[in-house]
Amino acid sequence: MSVEAIRLLLAATAAGLLGSAAAAAAKTEAPATQFEARPEQEPPKEAKVVLPLARVEPIPIPACSVAELKEMFPAFKHEPFETAGFNHLTLPFLYLDRTRRGNEAEALAFSFLLSNSIDWAPGCYCARHAYFTFKQSETYMRKLALSYNPAKIKFAIKDWEATHAIGGTLIKSAGGYAGHLKIYDRSGAVTLQKAYRNPRDYFYLLGDMGADAITYFGGEVSPALLEHLRRKRCEHHQSIIDLGMAAFARGRPEDEFRAYRNVLQRDPDFADVRYWYANQKQWRDADRRHYMAQMEEALDDYLVEAAVTDFDPREHPDPGTAAKKQAQWLAQAEAFVGPDFPSLLRAKVQTAGGQNRISPELRDRATQAAARFPNEHWLLWHLAHVYWQGSDMMADCDFASSLLTAAISNRYLMSTGRRAAILSLAQCLQNLGRDDLCIAVLRPSYQTILDKEGAKQAVSEAHTLARSLLQSGRYVEARQAFATAANGYTSDERRSQMLALQGIAATHAGEGRLLDTIIEEHRQHLQNAKILFLLEGYRDLLSGKRVEPQEIRERSRGKDSAVVEEAQILAGQADLAAGRRQWHGSIRWWARAAPDSRAFRILYDLYQRRRPSQDDACFYEMLDWLYPFDPWARQAVADFSARAQEQGLPPSWSPEKVADLLKDFGTVRYPVAKGALKKRAEEVFNTLPPGAVAAALRRLISEGKFDEAEDLALRHHHMAVEFQSYGRRAYANHLIHVAQQARHMAAGPPQGQAEKKCAPSAAN
Repeated sequence: MSVEAIRLLLAATAAGLLGSAAAAAAKTEAPATQFEARPEQEPPKEAKVVLPLARVEPIPIPACSVAELKEMFPAFKHEPFETAGFNHLTLPFLYLDRTRRGNEAEALAFSFLLSNSIDWAPGCYCARHAYFTFKQSETYMRKLALSYNPAKIKFAIKDWEATHAIGGTLIKSAGGYAGHLKIYDRSGAVTLQKAYRNPRDYFYLLGDMGADAITYFGGEVSPALLEHLRRKRCEHHQSIIDLGMAAFARGRPEDEFRAYRNVLQRDPDFADVRYWYANQKQWRDADRRHYMAQMEEALDDYLVEAAVTDFDPREHPDPGTAAKKQAQWLAQAEAFVGPDFPSLLRAKVQTAGGQNRISPELRDRATQAAARFPNEHWLLWHLAHVYWQGSDMMADCDFASSLLTAAISNRYLMSTGRRAAILSLAQCLQNLGRDDLCIAVLRPSYQTILDKEGAKQAVSEAHTLARSLLQSGRYVEARQAFATAANGYTSDERRSQMLALQGIAATHAGEGRLLDTIIEEHRQHLQNAKILFLLEGYRDLLSGKRVEPQEIRERSRGKDSAVVEEAQILAGQADLAAGRRQWHGSIRWWARAAPDSRAFRILYDLYQRRRPSQDDACFYEMLDWLYPFDPWARQAVADFSARAQEQGLPPSWSPEKVADLLKDFGTVRYPVAKGALKKRAEEVFNTLPPGAVAAALRRLISEGKFDEAEDLALRHHHMAVEFQSYGRRAYANHLIHVAQQARHMAAGPPQGQAEKKCAPSAAN
């Protein structure tokens, strides 16, 4: 590939990883209608100072599909969704009684128990067990309980988005139970039919059929698992009949629950029933502590796969004891199915990630399992949180975003939608400085939750959305979203923070009277939270009073990181508005420590316009490469190009100069800070000008030096790890992905595959 071709690749790399490039930012759009500003009751308050950030053009919000985002964040490579794993629909088993003393409820209970057994097959992403589907689709399920109709089975498979249906016949005879197992594919065709002619114990037959189904779906049934599947679950046969009678229980849900209570009163060790009863009950009463306690009791008797993987010690009344028990259950389950079983890895990742103690071995093993079985929605979701947050702050928001786009687009059948994955993806995009994509992803979900469930349920979405709206310069919309978050939070401290940010957004929107109202109506709460100084500082600044940056910084010490950043932004704007340069060093530091912040980039640019430095080219080279979607960045680059030509400013640092600074750091992909290099990391961080590493990488990639680019990106990442700044780690990880994707793109996309990009939205 020629050098010129690779230069063209640069723009595509930034656009592909970072979203729509210059084409996607060709024009700004009108504010979204759902955030219309409320009319002012009084004339606008005249401000003597216009805030620097209030003058900046907002970032356009693109229209992005999940498929387009998946193309932008391709790091997570996985098997195709359509062929990875399976989602079975359990049919009501038919019943044949040769003794004339049986009960057809035995067959329905058999379906219930077999549905649980098949969960032990790797790649099973079924989220709808037998009794749930029986009740939701009672009309045709009742008919199928009497006779199998291929057309109805095909319809049921499609209706439940399943890959297969599993059913058969339970035959009761004097010597025990025999039967037939049938497995159907999507077309309704029988792909497995097996007869079990020799009568045997009810649970023994259940285990044999479960083992054969697991084998059909690609699992290996160990002797320990087969023994487990054949285990007797209850002492009284009447409990099987009562369980079967609950399949199509008429009347209120309480009638069904009464049947489960009767079973448990007779057979308290019937773990499948105890788990299912507790699971269904917690959807009604939302008592997760009781749910965990009931699962503990069930698992002490018998390992139900769904209970093993749904158990969360943090929600148990005694988390410490529960964690120890969970480790024992997972070890027992691993003896059945091995260490690579996807749902067991998910449970381990969830627990270890929650404790921030996940090992690299577990992380890598879980990542490999997720790649093989990408329809395991919750494995992907928990794994994304490990990469996004994780032990020692991995801060790989690119890989997490890739996992989350897969989790959102996979075939797992959700019960509550994909709102958790959408919110997490939006937060990852925000951490990458892609506030435009955060808004595009989150705004529809936020509005739906707000309209249907209210501010309390939408509070996390409102908070995340509001911060990106603020960063992107959409101040009226941000003010309204912060107001929603303030209404949703129950904590006085969090509510006060949202009120303060609402006031800051209103200030930048030119709504000075609203700022006054917030201060006066909520003064005590803001004072208690020790953040009143931010709003009073902005009010003083707007009225023409002198605001001292040093005083603002002192009052922010020890506060939440978001408050500290807002204090720095206020201090920088006050300094610039006064025509001074006192806060230039602090803004330069923050422009490197928080590279996701558009505000710090803008303020740093304003300082450099007043007094250029010899290393300015690094910063503007970085803006040109990584932020072509931002109209402010494009204008800042154009203005700098003119200044550089007029003033004879030097080019950006050479890759060799940057590499020499980073030579003490290693190239391990995910290093852990040891402390020995912390001082050196601080020295390098304070020496590197903003944008120097990105500018060096851009040059190396443009010259086709992909090995050198990746080496430099990895060393820079190690420096960021030792420096222990989350924002810098996320940025460093992002540059690694940029370098790797540039190499991939240089090789060319697969023939006939067009690159997908987000397009500007005229609707928002």
